[in-house]
Amino acid sequence: METAAANLSRGGGEDKPIGLVRVNAPPSLSQHFLVSRLAKLCRQHPGLDVDLATDFRSVSLERHEADIALRFGRPQDGDVIARRLLPIGLGFYANAEWRRRAQAGAEPVFVGFDEVNAHLPEARWLSKHFPRCRISFRTDSQSAQAVAARAGAGIALLSLANRKTASSHAILSVNR
Repeated sequence: METAAANLSRGGGEDKPIGLVRVNAPPSLSQHFLVSRLAKLCRQHPGLDVDLATDFRSVSLERHEADIALRFGRPQDGDVIARRLLPIGLGFYANAEWRRRAQAGAEPVFVGFDEVNAHLPEARWLSKHFPRCRISFRTDSQSAQAVAARAGAGIALLSLANRKTASSHAILSVNR
């Protein structure tokens, strides 16, 4: 991010980055990883303004809907520069009761994404590996999934970007 900011100099004296940078990223990645880092970047570069949109919607960089888009998958549109920043693992998270049930071999009940977000990598992974599973609680937010799992609604499959939210409730990690 700092390298990107350094390259955004738009007429600021001494090549300091100034102006607006529009960033789009999934909510969990934004809330648990980006917000603090982007805030620090703004503090370090007082002329830099950040507009962070936190949604799953695929934005078009070609149509200038964002300057930077972070995604869990490869971009589908146009002639853009894309590179993998880091691998994101997945982990199953649950409260103590569901951890005991899982260890005893009980049929898992999951907390997951709603139908609108069934295309997301975590939702696709869960439906591929547990095609007949019951999903007792559906939502459009991984943060809400973590809260629901902690409250006992079932087992949530969360990205490790969300580990702060659910770290004490981990069952196991999943490599994609």
